[in-house]
Amino acid sequence: MSEDRTRLSNLHKQFPRVFGKERKDQDMFEHAEGWTELLTLLAARINTILKADPSATMQILQIKEKFGELRFYYRLSDASEATQAAVREAVDAAREASAFVCEACGQPGILQTSKSGWIRVRCLDCMVSERFNG
Repeated sequence: MSEDRTRLSNLHKQFPRVFGKERKDQDMFEHAEGWTELLTLLAARINTILKADPSATMQILQIKEKFGELRFYYRLSDASEATQAAVREAVDAAREASAFVCEACGQPGILQTSKSGWIRVRCLDCMVSERFNG
């Protein structure tokens, strides 16, 4: 397991209000490791938001790549409207930022369509590497 994959797998320990105390689904991250830092920042932001609303609880439903961008699906319970809006804003900002971060390595990247039709974000190095390696 790579260092970034380990960091993703341990986010529930660092941010239990966001991810829950225990992860039954060890591989809930359905994307490459380049978005590790982006997800860590998103989790930290949501954690701060939830601290201001002690009755709010969060359940992560799915985290994945779709159309080249990060998708973060969740359910908030007993959250104030302000908390709901702040979490939505944080998730939207992370989705927008993901369109400029290489999903493979985390470097600045561009949204592009591969020859096979997949929309993804890659930096120049990863584009070249993928072209020659598969």
